Amino acid sequence: MYKYDVIRKFGLRGKGYSSPDNYIIKNIKAIHLLSATAWAGGALAMQALSFLKFSTADVELLPTIQYCLYFVDTWVVMPGLFGCILTGLFYSLVTSIGFFKYAWVGFKWIVALSACFWGLLFWFPYGDMLIEHLAKDGWDWPLRMVRSFILPESMWQGGMQLLIILTMCLVSVYRPLSFRKKYKPVRRVLEKEAKAKMVETVPLPRLTQVVTPREGVVHKQVQADWYLPRKISTVLERTSPPDRQEL
Repeated sequence: MYKYDVIRKFGLRGKGYSSPDNYIIKNIKAIHLLSATAWAGGALAMQALSFLKFSTADVELLPTIQYCLYFVDTWVVMPGLFGCILTGLFYSLVTSIGFFKYAWVGFKWIVALSACFWGLLFWFPYGDMLIEHLAKDGWDWPLRMVRSFILPESMWQGGMQLLIILTMCLVSVYRPLSFRKKYKPVRRVLEKEAKAKMVETVPLPRLTQVVTPREGVVHKQVQADWYLPRKISTVLERTSPPDRQEL
């Protein structure tokens, strides 16, 4: 039961704070990390192949480069993208992270879903068929622009795709615009609630006067009939420990 409670509360700390996890969270983290590595690494490999394609003068080498681009896109980039989406669904549906509770998570979802939709559209022949259909009326330029970011055809388009990939990586590390206060651990929250409920005081036994006839000493009554736990805790928190001389 505890492990499911840990999963449910995972992500409450928001921006940049570590959260308690268990072996389920760690396994999902591992899969998500491997998927992100495949997605980003495959995209960078495609950037290198595209650079080779644009810079080479060997015409006979172009079909081989095009086949390598298709192979990396099919067996590296797409599995990594689907792995990130599936693990992201786990984080958003099962844990406390959600879909758009944090701006950086929403940004990652927008980029991932856009890459999945447009990538599949142009991975199949439907994207090119749609461009040919819209070219008759002159409305093919938006799809051509989107296609240039999915399958770069120039160096600046490849640079924009590389910038998006790096942004996806960095936003997971720095987590900007979380709009969340610093999360207090559950133990501190429970202690604060317990202190707030300490309204009632606890009576102490009354100390009566004790007179010793032989010595004539009168032990005065101690005026400590009640005590306030909250007040004592406050005094202890504000009191510094004694130094060696005082001790």
